Amino acid sequence: MPLPKPLRLLVLGGGAVVTELYLPALARLGWTKSVEVTDLSAAAINQTQAQHPWVRAYQAGFAEALSQAAARRCCDAVVVALPNSLHVPAVQAALNAGFPVLCEKPLAMSQADCNSLATLAEDKKTPLVAGMVRRLSQSAKSLKEALQLGLIGTVREVTVEHGGPYAWTSASGAFFRRENGGILADLGVHHLDWLGSILGPLDPVGYEDDARGGVEASCRYELKTATGVKVLLRLTHLHELPNTTTFVGDKGSLTLNRNDFATCQWRDVAGLLRGELRCEHAFDDASWPPDFLSCFSQQFVNFARVVQGEEAEAVSAREAGATMGLIERAYSTRDESHRPAGADNRPGLPSGRAVVTGGTGFIGTALVERLSQLGFKDIAVPVRGYQTCVSVARFPVQLPRVDLNNRTVVRELVAGARWVFHCALGQAETDARQVTVDATKLLLEEAEAAGVEAVVVLSTAWVWAMAGEDTQITESMAMRPAPGHYGKTKAEMQQNCLEWAASHRKTRLVILNPSCVYGPEGKTYTRMPAELAKNGGFAWVDGGNGLANYVYIDNLIDATLLTATRPEAHGKAFLATDGWCSWREFLAPLLPAQAESFPSYSQTDLATMEHSDRIGLGRVLRSLAGNSALRRWVRERWLIRKLRHRMPTSWFRRPEAAATVAGTHPERKAIPPFWIGELFGPSRTRFSNEKLKGLGWRPQVDLSSGLARSAQWLRNTHRL
Repeated sequence: MPLPKPLRLLVLGGGAVVTELYLPALARLGWTKSVEVTDLSAAAINQTQAQHPWVRAYQAGFAEALSQAAARRCCDAVVVALPNSLHVPAVQAALNAGFPVLCEKPLAMSQADCNSLATLAEDKKTPLVAGMVRRLSQSAKSLKEALQLGLIGTVREVTVEHGGPYAWTSASGAFFRRENGGILADLGVHHLDWLGSILGPLDPVGYEDDARGGVEASCRYELKTATGVKVLLRLTHLHELPNTTTFVGDKGSLTLNRNDFATCQWRDVAGLLRGELRCEHAFDDASWPPDFLSCFSQQFVNFARVVQGEEAEAVSAREAGATMGLIERAYSTRDESHRPAGADNRPGLPSGRAVVTGGTGFIGTALVERLSQLGFKDIAVPVRGYQTCVSVARFPVQLPRVDLNNRTVVRELVAGARWVFHCALGQAETDARQVTVDATKLLLEEAEAAGVEAVVVLSTAWVWAMAGEDTQITESMAMRPAPGHYGKTKAEMQQNCLEWAASHRKTRLVILNPSCVYGPEGKTYTRMPAELAKNGGFAWVDGGNGLANYVYIDNLIDATLLTATRPEAHGKAFLATDGWCSWREFLAPLLPAQAESFPSYSQTDLATMEHSDRIGLGRVLRSLAGNSALRRWVRERWLIRKLRHRMPTSWFRRPEAAATVAGTHPERKAIPPFWIGELFGPSRTRFSNEKLKGLGWRPQVDLSSGLARSAQWLRNTHRL
């Protein structure tokens, strides 16, 4: 069909969905002559204008923008792409001004509000369409056609597994506000809408998620149809899932891959035949590629046809309401209580406003979770950006954007706080001193000025890393940090804190020095070894006979709360460690069953491989494109980024180097990164916890239990 006449559009909202999807989709259509974008954020407007110079972008609230548009008669329709909680008033204002509306999903956060908007649109005789683009992909249409042709017979069950780390760019953090819903309202609404359009009305059977006063990052939703088709929806932003939707029938199955917008996969019931199905003419313009952007372009085409009085596929407000009814019912039944085993025997903390810097990290998130369990309702977690906030946003927290080196902003942050827990650190050599050293000093000064009762600073046991190879380290020894910016800046920060505490007693200051922190959600000492092993890059260092000094995450949080409440802890540093064992004993439960098959290299072996087989980036890009070595390089760089403070510069090695040094394993296609020699090396250093025990602390989770919980988490998240 010929494309409809282009619409003159006013887009309310200048966030990522607009700059990355809506405007590029309009550009693909060629509808660039008359598009305006408005947002209250000057930064959003500047970014929109920079990325799409053809757009007229200006700063204004939606009510002001609609009033101006109505007066100037400059648009034919309005696109609402504001935070979810603003959809209702913005759509109402647009309809009352006489504009047809395309509203980004979800149309509203309740079925009643959706139906109310539908009634208003009907009364005004003005089109209202909900944005649901997943219906429009070529792969989704292929599956729907296959079902209508009876290719898999009668559908018996449907399973949706959609999961991966949160990667959406968010300038406002609106996604993490409870009034906007969580992953079910954000991603689940697409699946529920599409499944309902194919299977008919869905009825909830059971729902659970991980919200604990905030917004859910993971959920599991079981539903069924009137004919008994079982539907399972599993969503998460915390780890990878297969990212597939599978329809199983009595004659076979059909599967969609989330990232394949072109085809669906068919398999017969016996598993002997399989095929790739592609629906022809999925889009009105046959030249469009089968990608996500084309779905948005098609949505604009359909919306334009509706506005111009033609028939077109579009999601009505009442259809959107039926989907939101399912989400409402799910949220109304969830259980947000969570009391861990043994909670009554763990340290408590008197109530009050708490500030947790570095709260999006492993330790910070675990601390926020414990504070939530203790009933804290006023928890501030300052952030640099919102991309890493998924896990901590499950709890009742405020997430202000804060520069910890800005005294005015920090002063506002700690105002009224009773407790400050400082877990933030400089993640790169370029900002290590600025964040780890300078920001800590500023935070202490402002915390004391604000009357904060106690500040607990998380340092590291590795400020004593070089104090003695075969020695039991105590806090009374002189600090001798390992080389590199991490250890040096932590040691400097710790010394500054101790000197500050000696002359300041209004606010208590305590320093905790944890050893290797592990447990569910852990990275370096939990997830990383399993991922290295899964990717073929793990090896024992000197047979795994070096000593691992470890502390389970719950035990560390116990120490954090205990020391915060003890006046005698002021101005002191405490090593927080459960004990020590060999690296083989520690790591083996976190590795696949074939742990014994991994080779063993000495640190000298690893250094030799690193030195003799280094490959420059330019050479990689010139000669290894499409080669497994290039893929390994990319993987190792990802892992290196995850290690943060221990990251070396770009090192690349040939796979055959492993055979040169360790001839017993010439068949291995990958070799371990050289830095595991530092992480899991042959050190005999042991850290003492006697000083912390003197305050009454004891590790309540032993090594066996801690490793079992960690391994179970790795299995649950498909890493083991």
